Amino acid sequence: MEFFKFALENNSEGRDKLPCPCYICHNLMYHKADVILNHLSKRQFDRTYTCWHRHVEKREEISSKDAQGHNTDEGNELEDMTSQFVHRVDDDLNVTEEMLSDSEKPLYEGCKYTKLSASLKLYSLKEGHSWTDKSFTTLLEFLIDVLPSDNVFPKNTYRAKKNIMYNGFKLMYSDPVDVEKLTWHKFGLKKDGLLRHPADSPQWRFINGQFPEFGSEERNLHLGLSTDGNDIDVYLAPLIDDLKLLWEEGVEVFDANRNEMFNLRAMLFCTIQDYPAYGNLSSYYVKGEGGCPICEDGWKGKWLSASRKTVYYDHRPFIPLDHKYYAYRKECVDSLIGTLLNISGKTKDGVNARLDLKEMNMRNELNAVETGKRDYFPLAAYTLSKKEKVELCASLAGV
Repeated sequence: MEFFKFALENNSEGRDKLPCPCYICHNLMYHKADVILNHLSKRQFDRTYTCWHRHVEKREEISSKDAQGHNTDEGNELEDMTSQFVHRVDDDLNVTEEMLSDSEKPLYEGCKYTKLSASLKLYSLKEGHSWTDKSFTTLLEFLIDVLPSDNVFPKNTYRAKKNIMYNGFKLMYSDPVDVEKLTWHKFGLKKDGLLRHPADSPQWRFINGQFPEFGSEERNLHLGLSTDGNDIDVYLAPLIDDLKLLWEEGVEVFDANRNEMFNLRAMLFCTIQDYPAYGNLSSYYVKGEGGCPICEDGWKGKWLSASRKTVYYDHRPFIPLDHKYYAYRKECVDSLIGTLLNISGKTKDGVNARLDLKEMNMRNELNAVETGKRDYFPLAAYTLSKKEKVELCASLAGV
């Protein structure tokens, strides 16, 4: 057999076991030569394995694409991700059963794609073309509807991510070099008082102190969640279930650096989001009178009846007045210029603002003057004439 001869001739490392290219093993399982021969005599050769790169043949660009530029070697992407992991665990079926389930299960009867390879292919298209999660879910729903009824396509974006994620956790530890990077905070951290890594933070030390069993295993993961809050309710509930599983039970993972299995646990260490999403993630009310999660009842906002919004006094109360961050933001400068030039839609000096000042008993000289026929608002001290506005603009242009 041409393939078998090629594989043996290129086994320069003299490995006892090689990846088996039968359609069931799919180059994910490693066997001795006689076992591979037995498999190939009973089973078909994996038809997606057109370039024998698992057995040292050089993969040319033309070999994986047809004349139209379409990918004809879909199995390679999945194999690239999983070969190291499976090679190290060899015949331990308990270890690879979960991963192989998705990588062997056809998307539907007779389909060349598996559940995992289809998820990887579609998700790479999503990322490459900047599809939103919502549009991707809509596409998945359509594909599920048009494909045969026995298809096992993930139902939404979250399920597709989850399908890839659990295999990804295992693959993170399949490379000894990557494992060393994942444990750098334990063995490579410089303790010089500087904050260059989350492990330098008081929060990291506090968590490890509160949960010493978790902190003593340096391979456990401290995860970060970043979200803009869009459609967060769709994903938050199942995400919490997954985080609970990773925290309470963990998943069995093979450590290629130490050549051993261990129970990997993970925790949500920090989140990055805007203020509204912070409320969704923490279940804290970030609107209304008590909108500050730090001050809580110690810092009350005030409702403005005319403007119909809550405002908060004493911005940045924890920063000294001479601090470099205690400065005007762009939005503040825009509002200031808009008010000075009386730009419609930009000025903060309008009817509602004057009515709110009256309600708060502030700047009474700016209250409306009743003349009997028509009320009018007095000009404020900062009101500029047309000539003064031109001079201000010229001055700003010259800065």
